[in-house]
Amino acid sequence: MKNYEAISRFLAHERSGKPLFGLMGDANLAYLGHFIEQTDGRYIGMSIEDAVVLAADGYARFSGEVGMATVTFGPAITNAITALTEAARARTPLVLLTGDTPDVNEHYQRIDIAAVAALTGAAYERSYSGADAVKTIHKAVMRARARQQPVIVNIPYAQMNDEVDLPELPDLSQPASVLGADSDRVEDALGYLMSARRPLVLAGRGVISAGARDSVLRFARMIGAPVMTSLIAKDLFRGEPENLGIHGTLSNEVGVEYMGDADVVIAFGASLNNWQTDHYHLMEGKKIIQVDSCAEALGKYGPVDVAIQADVAAAVDALAGTLLEADPDADSRPAPKYVAALEDRPQREALDDYRSTSREDHIDVRDAAMRISTAISHDGQKQINQVSDIGMYFPSVVQHMVVDPGKWDFAGYFGAIGLAIPLGVGAAYADSSRPTVVWVGDGAAMHSLMEVSTAVRDGLPLVVVVLNDSCYGAEFYKLENFGSKGETSFVEWPSFAAMARGMGAAGHTVSSLDELDSVLGELGEITAPTVIEVVTDPLERFRPKPRS
Repeated sequence: MKNYEAISRFLAHERSGKPLFGLMGDANLAYLGHFIEQTDGRYIGMSIEDAVVLAADGYARFSGEVGMATVTFGPAITNAITALTEAARARTPLVLLTGDTPDVNEHYQRIDIAAVAALTGAAYERSYSGADAVKTIHKAVMRARARQQPVIVNIPYAQMNDEVDLPELPDLSQPASVLGADSDRVEDALGYLMSARRPLVLAGRGVISAGARDSVLRFARMIGAPVMTSLIAKDLFRGEPENLGIHGTLSNEVGVEYMGDADVVIAFGASLNNWQTDHYHLMEGKKIIQVDSCAEALGKYGPVDVAIQADVAAAVDALAGTLLEADPDADSRPAPKYVAALEDRPQREALDDYRSTSREDHIDVRDAAMRISTAISHDGQKQINQVSDIGMYFPSVVQHMVVDPGKWDFAGYFGAIGLAIPLGVGAAYADSSRPTVVWVGDGAAMHSLMEVSTAVRDGLPLVVVVLNDSCYGAEFYKLENFGSKGETSFVEWPSFAAMARGMGAAGHTVSSLDELDSVLGELGEITAPTVIEVVTDPLERFRPKPRS
């Protein structure tokens, strides 16, 4: 068979109903045409190349599977650079199929694909003959999964018509092996924890992916420690008396107080990045124990006293088991007084601990975050996916929205705005049985609102919330620092609700809480794409936020 046919058949088998996101061009049209017409594979065409990668990224983050994407050569690859960098920094396992241009002198679309991979942080694989193409894709899927990293696969255009046999390859569905914890490191960690005056447990994404939430909470109770989370693990312990919320620059006042008192911190599956630790200032003067399955994550942002490379579930079981051998009563001892006292501090979990600035002509972002997430999730009774872009509104949204732990993420690991809508589309394809809510600012929405049309084609239950203050919010604030007017950042956008309706989605504009409540009351079950344009005021964001 032809090489393009072999690639198509392998992709149909590897995907087995999972989506292949793409944008067709010379480098991939041969196998995409066959994939779409001759197999039962599921192809999702996007509007621009960065959205192709972002949708595969979102699919991978919300499904736990390797995302698969394909674009053509040259400018298609450069269009995907920001999205690839976002995926690399988010440690997303995905494969991007592309290829070298035809072998002609000075082809005007030629680009060094290996250099692009190095620039973005992605891994790189190249097929050196038609017979190697399918094997190279297979290797890339294994590499992406094992290293939690995007991999660019270069299948040169010149190989597409080679005569090949479809090789027999190992099954890619086999689960990865679990890495156990070193017993000496476990003993070292327990030595610090048992002598701690105020221990603290920090849980990150790794706890969610390992399904270790209950085990980590049990261990925290065994050592008499409150629990906090990374931003991505927000609300993982909500409702538990030991919960102090997010650890880092978005902590509540109760969490801030305890972080100052803590003398030993054990982090399970949390990177201890600059936001979690305020550039590591929050770790100063403390003994730090870090548990992560990825060796590169250990000590990446600052020194740690004990580094344990292991699966989080395996590590916490080893820690608990070793502790119980030394202290059989550790599992039944009452909480220390300093932990028990935390339960009487309502600010540690309150979503409404602020004074609303909503008026008749604009809505406080915090009100919008609470009301929309609460309404669509039926007051937390229905699971929903949520994705947030980044911008000046971001802290207000993530601190006040109701989330399902493990079912929310943000597009901002590279600090680029405008990535959340296609990433949210990918999340919606990962699980279309539940609504996916995407939070974006107005400037970010103008980058990628056209991907709502992709959701319309398949009737995805996607809700895009556009927080429209008619300006670039961060620039509004920063311009004033340089003596310029904040109003210089103002932009007169077209109606986002009207643009949504033009693409076949429902579109609503709300500028008061009464209007918002009315729209939310009419939504009912989310079965099709909807855009809610929320009118906000840039001036409100920078005024003091007195507590009620």
